[in-house]
Amino acid sequence: MRILSNIAELDLENHELLKILAHTYLQIGEFERSLYLFDKVAQLRPDEPQSQRDLALAYQANEEYQKALDIFLEIILTEWNDFDERFPSIKSTVLHEMNNLISLHKTKLDLSSVPKELIIDLPIDIRIVLDWNTLETDLDLWVTEPSGEKCYYENALTKLGGQLTEDYMDGYGPEEYLLKDAVPGEYKIEANFYDERVQKISGPVTLQVSIFTTYGSKHQKKKEITMQLEGVEDVIEIGSFNWYD
Repeated sequence: MRILSNIAELDLENHELLKILAHTYLQIGEFERSLYLFDKVAQLRPDEPQSQRDLALAYQANEEYQKALDIFLEIILTEWNDFDERFPSIKSTVLHEMNNLISLHKTKLDLSSVPKELIIDLPIDIRIVLDWNTLETDLDLWVTEPSGEKCYYENALTKLGGQLTEDYMDGYGPEEYLLKDAVPGEYKIEANFYDERVQKISGPVTLQVSIFTTYGSKHQKKKEITMQLEGVEDVIEIGSFNWYD
């Protein structure tokens, strides 16, 4: 905790560094510190819906469900620049996450401000999300299914029904892999570190992968993997998991 606090004091205006620290605090259960930093990032980067999304997810982790819902809804209803490469499909991601929140905690939420057409039950077996902390960086999520077929930007819909969201080419993500009806076997997760155009004063690019199973149900489980990338490589092996019927 002392080390993390000292790092935060090095540059309180560096949003890339603050993102790393906020996620670290979140993973070790220091929710108040995480929320403070995510809120700071959201203030520094008000034009980026990813920063608002990070804050909403942190509120959800801290069991402040109504605050999370309100931010999710604000992201969906805000007119972002649809042609900005930083967030080509952010609203669909947030819509899914908002409905996940509603499915899990409906009785604890005031839904009166949420348009009924936005409330959709979207349970899926497997959801894998790739985020990273820097702009001008292109990471591509790859998922190889038990059949051996790879789901990636050139094969965004597999025979099993695995689907990859739009490719983010300028930073942050999130890139998502979704599979409604999983088949038994191993799912291998990789990232293609395609491009890093500028030297980062916050240090190497840090990626985070969140793996959800039975997403949107009471049996939902989540595992997170964080990696620091020392240099551009063709493919980074992140991990794998098995699905059982």
